[in-house]
Amino acid sequence: IGGGLYVLGIGGSVVVDGTSFDANRAGDGKGAFGGGQGGNVYVSLNLSGTATDLIQLDGVSITDGRAGAGSAGSGGAGGGAYLSTNRTGDGGTISITDSTISGNWAGTGNTGGFGGGVSAQATGTTAAGTVTITGSTISNNRAGSGREGTATAEGGQAGGAYVSAGGPATAQPAVSIEGSTFSGNDAGNGNTRVSEVGGLGGQAGGLSVYADKVRIEDSSFLSNDAGNGGAGGTGAGGTGGRGGGLVVEAPSTGGFTLNGSTLTGNRSGRGGASSSGFGGGGGDGGALYLRMSGSATLANVEIDGNSTRDGRDGAPGGGAGGDGGGLSAVLLNGADLTL
Repeated sequence: IGGGLYVLGIGGSVVVDGTSFDANRAGDGKGAFGGGQGGNVYVSLNLSGTATDLIQLDGVSITDGRAGAGSAGSGGAGGGAYLSTNRTGDGGTISITDSTISGNWAGTGNTGGFGGGVSAQATGTTAAGTVTITGSTISNNRAGSGREGTATAEGGQAGGAYVSAGGPATAQPAVSIEGSTFSGNDAGNGNTRVSEVGGLGGQAGGLSVYADKVRIEDSSFLSNDAGNGGAGGTGAGGTGGRGGGLVVEAPSTGGFTLNGSTLTGNRSGRGGASSSGFGGGGGDGGALYLRMSGSATLANVEIDGNSTRDGRDGAPGGGAGGDGGGLSAVLLNGADLTL
């Protein structure tokens, strides 16, 4: 865990300013254990306590890190950095400003590791956690693929960044991203199974967000790919991953705003073929996949040149192509979408 920097704390703060971390690696897991998390940087302030947690990266470079692989366990998350203030109590704050996170890989495993570039999680029970990413570039990272030779293994989500935040209702966005670029990132591929169903492709090539209130402004999502489904044998091929550029899942009514941003050249995942079963379908949402219980508003947004991928052939029949080359949205509980 934490190939370059490892910090485990009971509350408090960790501030990293102007430091570079390059080509560090977390260890592989053996047996049922998962791979180590945070190839370059691991900071977790999760232990019980009363202090308000803060993790702050300012002007940091995190490059070419590798989280560990799992054998029968999951691949390590956060190829570049694993940051967490999840806890009982105050969810804390994670802030990434004017930083570069590039060329990192999450680990392979029976589920591929998520957050190829960075995993940032800040969830509280008595006060909401928040994650902010400002003026940063997250590029050419990759989530972990499903390990070959295990049972059916899905690819990891969020090639660039996985962000989870929230807690009790708050007027402030749990996740705020501004002036940042997510480019050339890939979610993990599902594994190939000779005698079973192929693994699902990982969703969200660029960014995956799970939070009740999300705001993204003046940011770009360029040429990111969700993961491909793995080939099946006696079972079906795996379904391709959703949301090539961006996936936002907001389980309550907090809402999502995307303003002044560009999504170009992103692709969902391709389905996996099958020698005996049905072919897998392509993933939905070439640029953007939304699953919302609250309102979603897109204003001054350019969605251009994105695509969903094809389904693949199978013995009884092939899989369907993905829907929504630009945007695919699932609206729950009377949610509204405004474009």
